[in-house]
Amino acid sequence: VATKSSFFLAIACKTSKVVSKFRLITNLILKAQDIDSLENLLQNTTDTIQKMEILEQLSSSSMAKSPEKCKSYAFDLYELAVLNKNQEQQANAFYIIAKSFYFLSEMILPYFF
Repeated sequence: VATKSSFFLAIACKTSKVVSKFRLITNLILKAQDIDSLENLLQNTTDTIQKMEILEQLSSSSMAKSPEKCKSYAFDLYELAVLNKNQEQQANAFYIIAKSFYFLSEMILPYFF
């Protein structure tokens, strides 16, 4: 009986890992599509408030896939927020920039140790 239960437990664990990997891949694909549509929307938008919101979404969405791109979007957000004297978006930009630097350090540091 113990052999059967451990067998089923092993199958359940493997199934759970496969499902987790599938969800991760699906999320990455959806984020990539989301980023493409947000970039298109950004190019076609003339409203500065909407541009700042899109840049915030782009920077947050691209954090895991491309921290450098995330940082670029966040710097664009900051510049636009300064021009429009929007302190809330300036703070959001600083927060995202800090997260991107942290994320980059997490990716780079293991190579040195």
